Formats: sequence, structure tokens, C-alpha cells
Amino acid sequence: MIALIKQLVFGDKCLQHDHSNPLLTFQFPNILHLEGTYAILRPRLLFWIQIATLIFVQAVIAISLATVIYKFIIKQRGSSLSFLIGWGFVVPFAVAFPFYAIPYFDVQNRAVLVAVAATPTLIGFRCLEALYGFSPPAVEDSLWHYCIYYSSVIEFVFDDKTRLPAVASKGEVYGKGKTF
Repeated sequence: MIALIKQLVFGDKCLQHDHSNPLLTFQFPNILHLEGTYAILRPRLLFWIQIATLIFVQAVIAISLATVIYKFIIKQRGSSLSFLIGWGFVVPFAVAFPFYAIPYFDVQNRAVLVAVAATPTLIGFRCLEALYGFSPPAVEDSLWHYCIYYSSVIEFVFDDKTRLPAVASKGEVYGKGKTF
């Protein structure tokens, strides 16, 4: 399955663009040494598919690691087993993952490389949170909450009373969407 994904999705390196039909072309005068003709090119769908595929693969890995961390680190916090799993397995895995994933998928586009590096960074930091008791209290209430928290790049806000993920109001969504 992974080999098929590798062949279909990552066969194209997403390094070449079709320059023959740009969306917009414009020229800059000699201001700040930017003189020249510039073009805005069409977005490449395959580029976004590659990023989405890598995020999905990393989410599956993060959920798997979140389960291990929840069962063996959070529920046994302070034990030698929790430190052994955290420092002996999860953190080294987080550090090594990009060095195996990048050559395996033959990722060469710099933006896609950033997508490969984001989740392992979070995995390491969130493992340290679990080891030393700095995870938000509500996420440690259940394995489900911890998996959601652990596998997401975006941090969730939990309601202090219900200890469930807080729902954003339409105004908050609209306000954040406007500034995006």
C-alpha cells in the first residue's frame, strides 16, 4: 500500500512548473533591485495531494504514538518504564523519522519538506510534556482527547468545566478567517 502511494503520489517531485500559461504576468520597475517580469503560476494539485498524504501518514503515526504515550507514559508517569519509553523510543523516533521519510518518499520540494518536519517536532515536544506533566489536564482525561491533541498541529482549547474541546463561535471563526 505504501509503495503504491509512493509511486502514484510522489513520482513527480513537484519541482517543475508550467511556465507557458501563467495566471498573471506583471513587471516591476527598478525598485529595490526587483526589476524584471514576474508571473503567478497556476497551483499544482499534485503538490497539495503530496502535502495532504504526508500529513495523513504523520497523523496515523502520531495517533499510534499517542496511544503508546497515553498507556505507558501518562498512566505510569514518573516510573522508569515511562522514561525508558519516552527517551528510549518516542523521542529518538521523532528525531529519526524525517531522515527516513524524506529519502523513502524522495521528497525534494522545500515546502513539502517543511510538512515532513512539522509533526516529528511536535511529537518530541508533546512526549516531553507527557513525561514531565505539562500536558493540558483535560487532554489526559481520556485516550480519545489525547489522540486528538497529540495528532493535531493546531492546538485545541478545552472547556474548564466540561473538559471537552471548546466549540468556536461563528464570530471567532469569521474573525480568524478574516485575518488569515
